[in-house]
Amino acid sequence: MGKTSKLAIGVVLLGIVTALGIVWAKNRIRNLIQAEIIHFNDTKPYTFTFDDLDFSLFKSSAKFQNLTITPDSVSTAGDILDSFEHPHIFVQSLQMEGLDVWAILIRKHLILEDIAIDGIEIMYQKNADTNTGPSRPIEKGTPKTILLDKLKEIKLGRFSVDDFSFTLTGVNKDTLASYMLKEFEVDGIRLQRQSHVPGLFSINTDDLSLRLSNQRLGLAQKEYDLQLGNVQFNAKMGLLKMNDVSYVPMLSKEDLGSKYRYNTTIMESRIPKVSIYGLAIEKLFFNKGVHLDSVILENPEFIVYKDMSKPWNKNKRPKLLSELLRDIEDRFHFKSIILKQASLDYTEKTENQGKLLNVPMRNLDLTMSKIEQTKNGSTLDISMGCTVFENLSLALALSFPNPNSSDDFYFKGSTGSTTFQSFNPVLLPTSGIKFEKGDLMEMTFKGHANSSRAEGDLTMLYNNLQATVLKKNQTEKNKTISFLANQAVRSSNPSRSGKTMVGAIDFDRVEYKGFGNFLFKSIESGIINSVYPFGNRKRKK
Repeated sequence: MGKTSKLAIGVVLLGIVTALGIVWAKNRIRNLIQAEIIHFNDTKPYTFTFDDLDFSLFKSSAKFQNLTITPDSVSTAGDILDSFEHPHIFVQSLQMEGLDVWAILIRKHLILEDIAIDGIEIMYQKNADTNTGPSRPIEKGTPKTILLDKLKEIKLGRFSVDDFSFTLTGVNKDTLASYMLKEFEVDGIRLQRQSHVPGLFSINTDDLSLRLSNQRLGLAQKEYDLQLGNVQFNAKMGLLKMNDVSYVPMLSKEDLGSKYRYNTTIMESRIPKVSIYGLAIEKLFFNKGVHLDSVILENPEFIVYKDMSKPWNKNKRPKLLSELLRDIEDRFHFKSIILKQASLDYTEKTENQGKLLNVPMRNLDLTMSKIEQTKNGSTLDISMGCTVFENLSLALALSFPNPNSSDDFYFKGSTGSTTFQSFNPVLLPTSGIKFEKGDLMEMTFKGHANSSRAEGDLTMLYNNLQATVLKKNQTEKNKTISFLANQAVRSSNPSRSGKTMVGAIDFDRVEYKGFGNFLFKSIESGIINSVYPFGNRKRKK
């Protein structure tokens, strides 16, 4: 037999051995997977199935088609007894590339370069009774670890998902919430083996990065939609960026406001760009709260609408800012929150003939700074500047010396020059005072407040002031009080003799109204006391 014939026979034999090896490996892997599925289905309250599994040893890939994980009608494990039924999970395809088959079979090492999921749908249904039995016991251990007995090493590359949807339904199959995601990609997942416990791995997020696009969260019970454009995160830099964030009602704000029994704040928010710096993703993953350095919102637009033809809910007790901070102090840690060039439109449908009161605020810059102190808790300072009514500059500063244990805060502010008529859209509906003429040169104020009362001083420097006090229907002039107002209030402040009058900020908070109303009414009390004939004012020393 010649050398060529021997070589040909050797090649054929090698091909046969290789083919048999591939068949053996495929069958071995299939048997391993099938055994794991049988074990999973026997021990868990779920059934795991798939239509097809395609292996390619040459391409180092595996592809599942039409995976389903569905709950059994009767739980065999009996350990899922929380407020939700078991999830139904459907996956069109799951593809793994860069899969080292021999490493799995021989060395028990799981190495994957790419995992791609296309078309995943998860459905949850809420239970009618949330107290059907004891909850699943929580195993003690390090929250950063997971136990995988049969593996010695895990290396994961890129993980991506296309077309993800999640639906939460009620007992009657009505949708309570839904979430849709077009694209999701995460890279840099590392699991490090712990030497002291066999099969124990810790998750390392140092090199983690992720990207999401075109998300939408629908909250049926809240009647709002949350949408996000592109989201990118880099764990090494602790930088999270989001574009085109919006939180808007599903109905028009007027229609939604009319549905409520009481006057209820309707919000619309649109934020083109959000940047979060110093985000500790590992603490977030392992339920240690949100820890970050700063949040910056660029060019956000906010619309606030209230239908004041509806009554107040007098049983409601809105919390002050200090109270809200105490509620989240263990779960949300930050150094600063910044708004750049924001706009805010506050609109009220008033009680009188359904007229709209609109207060536009433009070029709004706001900085909220929180300074942690080891002995005395923390301090919170807020500074804001904006333009109101298109021509009135406003600066405001708030200081909370110890929001961790006290509701006390200090406020101060100032305005630029404008005509007194600029205040009519706000003061006329709430106080019945209408400014006929007058030039405001400057207004300054400062005060101290707690959870129930505000006190302070407000000084207006002006010329040629003339005011009218209207009766309750705001259409008929109260001639007597208007006469007294114009006689009792100086047309100019300071007077010709140089003496300056100061109005008192003196207001008791209405307990069923919020922090914004409390602050506005406190400042308004100083304006009213400055111009009302029986107002509380004094000469500046």
